[in-house]
Amino acid sequence: MTAGFDNSLSDAGELVNPALLRSSPSTSTTRRLSLGSSRAVDKIFQVVDDDDLCRLFDDLSKYVPGRLVKSVVTSKSGIIPESTQYPSFCKENGAVLLVDVSGFTKLSAAFAGLPGGCERFLVLMNDYFNALIGDISAYGGDVMCFAGDAVLVVFREENGDLQKAALNASLCAAKLVRSHSPYETPQGVTLYIHCGISIGELNFISLGYVSIPICAATEVVLGRPMADLDVAHSQTVKGECAVTKSVWDMIKTTDHPFDEVEQLDHGCMKIASTFSHAISRVRTGQSHVPLTRRINGKWMRQACQSLAPFVPMVVLENLVHGSEQWLAELRSPVIIFMTATVDGMASDTLNANTVEK
Repeated sequence: MTAGFDNSLSDAGELVNPALLRSSPSTSTTRRLSLGSSRAVDKIFQVVDDDDLCRLFDDLSKYVPGRLVKSVVTSKSGIIPESTQYPSFCKENGAVLLVDVSGFTKLSAAFAGLPGGCERFLVLMNDYFNALIGDISAYGGDVMCFAGDAVLVVFREENGDLQKAALNASLCAAKLVRSHSPYETPQGVTLYIHCGISIGELNFISLGYVSIPICAATEVVLGRPMADLDVAHSQTVKGECAVTKSVWDMIKTTDHPFDEVEQLDHGCMKIASTFSHAISRVRTGQSHVPLTRRINGKWMRQACQSLAPFVPMVVLENLVHGSEQWLAELRSPVIIFMTATVDGMASDTLNANTVEK
């Protein structure tokens, strides 16, 4: 697998997004990256005082998955343990939830032409997603990424309890649908949510060459549950939540609150609850990993530099200077090239749907 990032220059003229390097890059390539992007990152961090590093770390942690934040916090050196070679890879069991919001396209059209329409639209959109993320975090979910108007969330298995992860993901989805769908905006446009949930072994891959460091990295989630997620999600419409057969087999033996269940294709089940008080009973607390270790300035600076590659350069520059407005809307384009095999043979057009999933 190879991957790369949109080839552009930072404001300082430094190369910040070269093609993905393999675990043993050539000397010339490593030197090119070091002379380019490390200078850009070092220049940014030179203006940060040691007293301000804790604030910066907390700000950066809001823009990256909780798994990476936890890796840094639990590291003695402040370096993500698996970041010595990239791409890095790890496996974890868990549940994955896709929260798909519809109505934003129509809503953006309603703001078009209005005075300050773009800013007003972003404020409304951010307020709505902030409410979603608050509920997601309360159930122990870790927001991996935003894909257009959708949110991809992972609920990790803890202490070998995959059933709890599946139940929390299901309760979270039910809470989101019940509390935030339909949502009537002041412009008369209604927002709706529909969700899909799957479980299984997830593969977390960090792409980029972060150990230099370089501000051109991202984390993706792969694995069979991602394909299963599409099967469940594709069978939902506005205001609905569907789970895969494996999820339902786990949660049906629990004291769950889902009193409305409907059989769907491929063994999936549509679930809903009319008991609003029951949906909130199995919360797990915030999934955000607080920085409880206040180590010396050297550790804190390294911790910030470990997270920096996963944040767009323009966002990093603003966070360093204490600005947090109009940053969450900025995302880095990522291009991933794959060579896949299906049943031991190189994939062709006949396998295109499988490879895409």
